[in-house]
Amino acid sequence: MPLLKNELQISDLYYVGKSGGMRSVLNPELSGYVPDIFKFMNDEIYAGSIYEQIEERSPILFEVLERLGIGSVIIARIGMRGDTKGYLICTEPRSRRIWQENECALLFYLSELLI
Repeated sequence: MPLLKNELQISDLYYVGKSGGMRSVLNPELSGYVPDIFKFMNDEIYAGSIYEQIEERSPILFEVLERLGIGSVIIARIGMRGDTKGYLICTEPRSRRIWQENECALLFYLSELLI
């Protein structure tokens, strides 16, 4: 995690399991239940503001991210072919950060390592 924090300049990383339970890597007390993330994620990776597409397509995920003070995210799918094991969510609080390609690639690579 220190490498990711330094390289991506992120505040936290979350893991979402198959059940929709969401847990912080840095602070286990920060958690949520986001079962509608599976409806939202129809690609391997999403990078953008939580207000762009998440608000309309995944209201529970949006509500949890907003409660945690998150402004923008990278969400990477953990899985192979059609079998999704979960998601990694890289967060940035209170801003509409424009994620760079290398940042998305790094989180995507990490999610592939977890398969």
